Amino acid sequence: MREAKLQRIFAHEFDSHFVFSILISSFVMNLTNTSGSMHILKGVQVLVVDNDNDSGEIYDTLLNHFDAIVTLYSSVKNALEILDWLTPNIIVCEIRFLGESVYRLFEKLHAIEVGSGNHIPIIVTSTRHLAAESKFPM
Repeated sequence: MREAKLQRIFAHEFDSHFVFSILISSFVMNLTNTSGSMHILKGVQVLVVDNDNDSGEIYDTLLNHFDAIVTLYSSVKNALEILDWLTPNIIVCEIRFLGESVYRLFEKLHAIEVGSGNHIPIIVTSTRHLAAESKFPM
């Protein structure tokens, strides 16, 4: 059932310029086959902060597929509030938030590390429209 949901999500077109590749689905299935276990993230608390519902659903489904404990928020403000009582093992965060600064989250993580010595790694993600490539070459 999880595999069918993953394939449905990865095959879904989110924007006319941005489609998740079946390669990701293949990666997930290969990782599952080579590890022999679906529990490689069992007990890992992941905080996902993403203002795009489709992206959030992908992270949630993928991480739950490997038994991570996922907490999903769509705003930096809400993520900052939960960090007062939740200490995730890792954070996955979109860099672009309309009207919010993700740097407030970085500052909070730094304060947590300074205050308690607890380092929480963060993976920063971003999506980019293909049309932007012609305007802003890499």
